[in-house]
Amino acid sequence: MKLIATFTVIFKNIKSTMQVMGNYFECNTCGRPFKEGQGIILTVAGIKLFFHSKACAFKFFKEIMENADSEYLGKDVKEVYDKYQKIIELKKKKAEKKI
Repeated sequence: MKLIATFTVIFKNIKSTMQVMGNYFECNTCGRPFKEGQGIILTVAGIKLFFHSKACAFKFFKEIMENADSEYLGKDVKEVYDKYQKIIELKKKKAEKKI
């Protein structure tokens, strides 16, 4: 009977450990673990990506941009570039002094 009780305690401890471990993610770039609520978590093309810092996310996406076919990404890059250029122009117009 002692043996059964010991196994029950061990399994309860494993369950609680697994629940605590479930709140951690591993960075896809460096492998560093980080808690839920921290870091950057993105889903791209159905793949969940986990980054513990913006530096790791930048490193990952920089490499994607360098390796990607420019014909494939060119249109999307231009659209995003144009979008932010418009935002910058609007900010400049708002910042001008009106006399």
